[in-house]
Amino acid sequence: MKDETQQIRIPAHYKPRPEQLEFWKAYHNGIRFFDLCWHRREGKDLTALNATVEEILTKRPGLAWHMFPTLAQGRKVLWDATDNEGRPLTSAFPKQLVTEVNKADMRIKCKYVPDIVNGVENPRESTWQVVGADNPDSLRGGNPILVVISEFGDIAPSVWYEIIQPILLANGGKAMFVWTPKGRNHAYVLHQAAMKSMHNPEEPKDFKWFAQILTAKDTHKWVDEQGVEVGIPTKRMIETGKYKLVPVITEAAINEARKQGMDEAKVQQEFFCSFDAALKGAYFGEQMNDAAEQGRISDQILHKTDHPVITAWDLGMDDTMEIVFAQVIGDEIRIIDYYSNNGKTFDHYIKYVKEKPYTYSFHFGPHDLRVRELGAGSRLEYARKLGLSFTMLPRVSAKEDSINAARSILPRCHFNLTKCGRLVEALKSYTKKWNEKMQCYSDTPLHDWASNPADAFQCLAMGMYTHPAAMKKLRLAKNRDDEFYIEKPDMSRANDEYDIYNYRGY
Repeated sequence: MKDETQQIRIPAHYKPRPEQLEFWKAYHNGIRFFDLCWHRREGKDLTALNATVEEILTKRPGLAWHMFPTLAQGRKVLWDATDNEGRPLTSAFPKQLVTEVNKADMRIKCKYVPDIVNGVENPRESTWQVVGADNPDSLRGGNPILVVISEFGDIAPSVWYEIIQPILLANGGKAMFVWTPKGRNHAYVLHQAAMKSMHNPEEPKDFKWFAQILTAKDTHKWVDEQGVEVGIPTKRMIETGKYKLVPVITEAAINEARKQGMDEAKVQQEFFCSFDAALKGAYFGEQMNDAAEQGRISDQILHKTDHPVITAWDLGMDDTMEIVFAQVIGDEIRIIDYYSNNGKTFDHYIKYVKEKPYTYSFHFGPHDLRVRELGAGSRLEYARKLGLSFTMLPRVSAKEDSINAARSILPRCHFNLTKCGRLVEALKSYTKKWNEKMQCYSDTPLHDWASNPADAFQCLAMGMYTHPAAMKKLRLAKNRDDEFYIEKPDMSRANDEYDIYNYRGY
């Protein structure tokens, strides 16, 4: 067995490129957290996979996850994928060490090399698995010692901050983020923090990050006379003149992509790691970029105690529930707070809202408030019993109506960055569904982590259109009990002054 393991090469077939050596140096120096913003086709997932193989087979036995936005994406991009020479990417695991391959669960188990070399009677095993962030509940309870997170910009930030990060901080594990930019979203925010950590000489090594951006201008590969990639040749090999260094993605290839219809924003994003290229298919991309440039996303957007607060809800039974807290102050709509959770009963959310130090004017809720909460009548009735009265909005005839309503109020919106960070990133990332067959965007939204927060914001926007109480021209007053109330205009005044779609005399 000892002689057999001496013939095993780990990583098995991986050929590093010159610019990737910085990552490997940091990895071998004991860095735990990595942020690799590399251009498309630079081998992000392959490099992270081979580092994972080295980690769990030679350094520390345990569980490792390679996470994608969806499980289906993980199967396509990694489990079923092959390298440039036609080998499965999973062949990074030496076949002599593999003890189990589960194709259904995309899981591989391997022997731990030090135990074999040292003749341990019951050698330990390490497990590697492809997982999807689209089912976060399936991740809870696991204890991975290394997690690769692919395309973090397409994954709900809560998956990292609420599930993965606490696990790794507790068990001393490692994380590798491998991604290409999609605007200045939560992946960009994490990248900025990683860069700050890397360049901070006082950062404790145990929490230090390695961060790297590689564009198509930065990356090269060594090829032989037949153009086959060979890894990094020795000095003697180079002197033979049989090997040359060429760009991974040539300028001619990028220009060809342009000719074939790739727009310039996509080119800059995919090949040059631009954070400023608008997210393709995003409903609110331009408005959110404007908000950022105009300073309307800031920690200085605070609650004003002399103005009431409006809430807007996106309701689910066992799914995520989202609540937006807003104030109308003059011409401004201040988004001062935000709450998201899942797996909680309806009364949890009502209690949370009532315990906030806010005076409320209206609670906008969607039409499905009439859905029955288990054993308690409709949610509308149940909420009223608990002291919270909803204003139920009519069901929109087309999703486009609520999206347009949200677009119309966004130029007036100011967001508290700390409390509403998830909502801000969701509005940036809320996109149309891509039709693979037709190779175009459909007219319906993509249902991913960003859709529920965006729906809650649309509920706020529709409330402001269908309920004149939230419009900027309404006057606030107080009754004898020092509670806020809002004048209700008649039908004619509502239509003339408040730019509403519908007024029903609330």
